[in-house]
Amino acid sequence: MTGICDGESIFLTNFHSDKFQTTFDNLSKQLVIHFPNASYQISSFENKEQLSDLPQNRQQQRKILAEKTAIEKLSQTPVMLKLQEFGDVAIRKVKLYS
Repeated sequence: MTGICDGESIFLTNFHSDKFQTTFDNLSKQLVIHFPNASYQISSFENKEQLSDLPQNRQQQRKILAEKTAIEKLSQTPVMLKLQEFGDVAIRKVKLYS
């Protein structure tokens, strides 16, 4: 979902069905109760570039960026800098926990 809660929002999906539309309509009605200025609509993806807006894809992008940042920061720690003096040392894998 993109947009703001109390304004215009668009729910992007890569599939569409009558049951899904009914569920979305019910959700919209409930959200409008709490956010009276809201306007919700549903939209199907028209091209592959829009797939990056799917929450699971955005989450994967954030995970990749977090791992890259962690490796960069860990590589600059005194321990890693000392190990790098002895040869070709690099961090190849990082496990992040939430």
